[in-house]
Amino acid sequence: MYSKILLFHCVFLFNCTQVFAQEKVKISGGIKSEETKSPVSFAHISLEGSNYGTVADEEGRFLMYIPIQEDIQLQISAIGYQSKTIFFEGENIDLLLKPSAIMLKEMDIVANTLAPEAIVKKAFKNIKKNYIKEPVLLKTFYRHTCKDNDKYCRMIDAQINVYKKKGYGKIEQYEHNKDKFEVNELRRSFDQSNMMKGWHSPMALDVVLKGDIAALKQHSGSKKKIISLLKGFENFVNTRKKYFDFKWEGLIEMDGSEVYKIGYQMLSTSDHKSNKIEDVVYSGYFYINSTDFAILKFESTASSNDLYTKVDQVVTYRKYNGKYGLFHSRCVISSFHKDCNGHTTNIDLMVNHIEFGRQKNINQTNITRNYLASIPYNKSFWSQYAPRLDASISDSLAWDLKTDLTLTDQFEKMSALEEGIAKDILKQENKLDSLIANIDSILVIDLWASWCRPCMLEFHKSKFNREKFSASGVKFLMVSIDEDVDSWRNAILNFMMDKEEHIRIGPHSEFLEQLEMDKIPRFLIYHKQLLINDDAPLPHTELFVDLMENLISGKEN
Repeated sequence: MYSKILLFHCVFLFNCTQVFAQEKVKISGGIKSEETKSPVSFAHISLEGSNYGTVADEEGRFLMYIPIQEDIQLQISAIGYQSKTIFFEGENIDLLLKPSAIMLKEMDIVANTLAPEAIVKKAFKNIKKNYIKEPVLLKTFYRHTCKDNDKYCRMIDAQINVYKKKGYGKIEQYEHNKDKFEVNELRRSFDQSNMMKGWHSPMALDVVLKGDIAALKQHSGSKKKIISLLKGFENFVNTRKKYFDFKWEGLIEMDGSEVYKIGYQMLSTSDHKSNKIEDVVYSGYFYINSTDFAILKFESTASSNDLYTKVDQVVTYRKYNGKYGLFHSRCVISSFHKDCNGHTTNIDLMVNHIEFGRQKNINQTNITRNYLASIPYNKSFWSQYAPRLDASISDSLAWDLKTDLTLTDQFEKMSALEEGIAKDILKQENKLDSLIANIDSILVIDLWASWCRPCMLEFHKSKFNREKFSASGVKFLMVSIDEDVDSWRNAILNFMMDKEEHIRIGPHSEFLEQLEMDKIPRFLIYHKQLLINDDAPLPHTELFVDLMENLISGKEN
């Protein structure tokens, strides 16, 4: 079987050089350590008395626009530093934050009375008390970039509203989450990846939302003991705490409060013999407020034992009206291959503002390709929108993504291009649905792609069995997940598959999402419109022959 790991990637947010109309005040600056003069990465900048805020980038720089008001008081904070409160006077802000000492004496006192695992347990127990429980709308900025080796190959920016109907009042599995979404603005470059061409998700919002451990409880009540590297790994620390070793790292300061820093490390597989654990290693840190036991920050690193895949996640929270909520979620996914080539996905989601209260007009539960194709590129919006961060698009990003078209031209072309692709795929999906709905015997669907060598080998190895069972009334249908239509058509001719019936639904079809596609070739068997096997044996095998003969015998009886 051939499989590909779906990877995603992102750098960090963009800002702009213009004031967002004349009703906004521009606030920008840089934050460094008073001791080392090095940047304080991802510091929080919040407007006192409001729900506006931003996060500094990796170089400590920040920018945001807020409504005009007389007195603008800002709070700047970062874990491990003493917080500062300043009045903005219309000038660029350059701040030095003083590192807070690790309070060893106090830590010894706490360590003698509370075990680190007990603090983590209490932090999860107190989520319903510490975090927003009422309906809340998160107004966010999303950036997603990809690199093949050291060269950018893809970029997505979006302004997205995330509506949490029950706030953090109900912890649930992400797969059954009730969040709703609204993508208000979108700009995308062409996908120039050689390594992941056709496998990129239209948008990986779910990846960063899964990092919000205060909102999610993966595999709740599940008896399965399998850890997935890219699916819910962050919350495994909560539901499978017995698999981890927790230890004290220090007692530090944030916003004038003492914060417990607790490290965690996954125990070796020999320490939990009865469970099926994938070859994945997990480690990271919790930063927990010593007063209310709220999780202020969570860091996670998950890597495969073969060191070919690594996932780094950082999630931070801030207070809104006295309760905590998501502020920033960052995910970096790196894949390294035996030939030394690598692909990196970096995704950031930052909450710029939140609004409390019910929302009636946000109903999107899944961000699909068709949905994104309906959102045009709004050049005027992007020329004014500045949530914060790296001053606009970096030169290296723009240069790497440039083709015969500039990045701005790509933004404009992508909307029309994606709309056309979406319409074509929808037409093919409808055709597939119609074929399934009208089959009165047995239908075998062969999911394949032009770049999949095992798919081609299986097609030719199973030629005899295909002909044999076709003569008995079994229908075979080739369903391609190719992104590129020319590659699909060329493969049909080059591999002599032109006598078969073909449909191309692409890699992001809703049909595939329902199957949770993660590998090809893959075969589906329908019997009188019912899917009776969603991962059937390869057609050239005896297992497939036996399965088909039993079905045909049962049908004829």
